Amino acid sequence: MMVVAAPYAPPDTDTLRVRHDLQQLVDSGILQAPLTSWPQGWGDWLGIAERAELPITATVALLDQLQRLQLQAGRAARRGWSGLQLEQAAATAAAGGSFGLAPADQRRHLGLAADWLGERFALRLATTLDGDDRDAIDKSELSYRLAGSWAGVALGNWMVAAGWQPAWWGPGWEGSLLLGSGSRPFPRIALQRNSSAAPQHDWLDGIGRWRFDLLHGELDDHRPATAAHQIDAARLTLRPLATLELGLSHLALNGGEGALQLQALDLRQGDHFDDHRGGYALYGQWLQRDRAVSGVRPQGELLGAELWRYLDSGATARLYLEQAITDNALYGADQQSGYRYYGEPIGHPVDSGGQLTAIGVIYVTATDQLWRLQLRRLQPSSTYQTAVSSDHWAAADSDELLLSHQRPLPTGTLTLGMGIRQRHADERAAGSDQEPIAWLRWRYGDW
Repeated sequence: MMVVAAPYAPPDTDTLRVRHDLQQLVDSGILQAPLTSWPQGWGDWLGIAERAELPITATVALLDQLQRLQLQAGRAARRGWSGLQLEQAAATAAAGGSFGLAPADQRRHLGLAADWLGERFALRLATTLDGDDRDAIDKSELSYRLAGSWAGVALGNWMVAAGWQPAWWGPGWEGSLLLGSGSRPFPRIALQRNSSAAPQHDWLDGIGRWRFDLLHGELDDHRPATAAHQIDAARLTLRPLATLELGLSHLALNGGEGALQLQALDLRQGDHFDDHRGGYALYGQWLQRDRAVSGVRPQGELLGAELWRYLDSGATARLYLEQAITDNALYGADQQSGYRYYGEPIGHPVDSGGQLTAIGVIYVTATDQLWRLQLRRLQPSSTYQTAVSSDHWAAADSDELLLSHQRPLPTGTLTLGMGIRQRHADERAAGSDQEPIAWLRWRYGDW
């Protein structure tokens, strides 16, 4: 079994299976809580899972999912220090941006981490050494980072945390228009509601379970000194119906030239079939800038559909289809500043004026092994293509076929991936139009 020790589940490699399990349990009607804002608090899910009522038609795979969640959430709630955690990773080429894939600039990686949880305080110490020679802006061979480190204190039903926590806001699997995995996390102070319990007042009963996230961040990268560098963002997610989740977000980039504001609305409608053996979902995310550029207010749109199934073998499966389109100048025109961090998009990985179309399959066996297949057509913006080096994944339009596998070890996990990238005709693309992709990630300890 893949195990965790931290009180929050971040949107990283080992959390893909966690999100897959949680989403099926929510769509099955077994659990009810907002699930489109990450990181997710394990304490909230532990309380929800302990009160879950199973239908008569519950399958073995559904029971296994619920038991897995209860064990993981219970382990994450243990007080004291976790054991030392070690992570090593290497990749021949970047293929980041999706939920569960590393950022695009993380091609060689060594990390150490440890977590501590007390009655009111929580701490994660993480240090990494990364080779980011394919980074869009920072060409250094190796860089020392504190990505993933944070410290927090619980104040009533709220957690105040400071550090480098990764975040994902939205229902997509291949990207988020507002906050996603395209870039490394930037330093921030964040406020998050711990329990998603519904309001107790009768006149607010229709809101259902809800979460609220607030953050202030500093973009301390190599942008010009006069460029906007402060991020203030807020997100409200709620479940007014058992089958519907709504998200409202606002983000402002301030503190200099190129300031912008972004407003986002997202929703996910998911339900199960009568026998609880499968279900479907439709989701969307819409983003808009506050001011017009050349007489038009830039917008972004992400749409997707899913089918999922519990199989007789005890395995679970999900098929999704997703497309995202962004207008020019949505995130700002200057690639070295705007809504980017070290040159990589903080929002959707194709950046402004880009498009992504993807088909994905997630399959989890009865023995907790995960397989993922992705077929993606990536059309990054022209300004993004010209700003990066010729061997960066965004240097040209491309088609990708990716296959990854993750399996539990006696302690930790092993992730293997391989694929091929077919670049479309582009004079800047170095070498062959076809580029093989392979990556390996080994985690030792309780992540």
